[in-house]
Amino acid sequence: PHHPPPRPRPPQHQPLTTPHPTTPHPPTHTPTPSTSPHRCRAPAKMTPSDLDTNRSRMKIRDVKDHRDREVILSKKLLTHLREYARLYKPIDYLFYGQRIDRPISTSSLRKIFNSAVEKSGIQKICHLHTLRHSYATHLLNKGVDIRIIQKLLGHRSVSTTTIYCHISKHRFDNTQSPLDDLAI
Repeated sequence: PHHPPPRPRPPQHQPLTTPHPTTPHPPTHTPTPSTSPHRCRAPAKMTPSDLDTNRSRMKIRDVKDHRDREVILSKKLLTHLREYARLYKPIDYLFYGQRIDRPISTSSLRKIFNSAVEKSGIQKICHLHTLRHSYATHLLNKGVDIRIIQKLLGHRSVSTTTIYCHISKHRFDNTQSPLDDLAI
């Protein structure tokens, strides 16, 4: 059976927004679970035109099954991305690698993420993909419909999305029977 990786809890993921010292590599702030519905290859392929700042949307291009999709762009992340764009003026790629004409590599993204996790004090083993699980779980715990989460994650089947969504013990324990709402 598929066992999802452990995920950081909300109080633990806040430190992941601390600035990363590597410049001009991306992003100036490592994305948090609540802002990252993409696979780890997606930021490497992003271009400045993939950001729709007026609608707070971001295009994720051709990551899996040659399909593009649109996701919500966090207002907090948008602020960081605007500052990043102001400082580094990206042209071909939003996040460039060792050379300005090449995108950042997934290994560099992992190193940046691992450094942020280490600095944050998170004790659990986390991977970049953990962000997708956390993103889905946080949306589900906020009451977002599973079909919307499915679309944001780019899944064809809702059963795939359910693998990503972990029900918190608090939410489960506080769920009441709909029969309690009946006037009997």
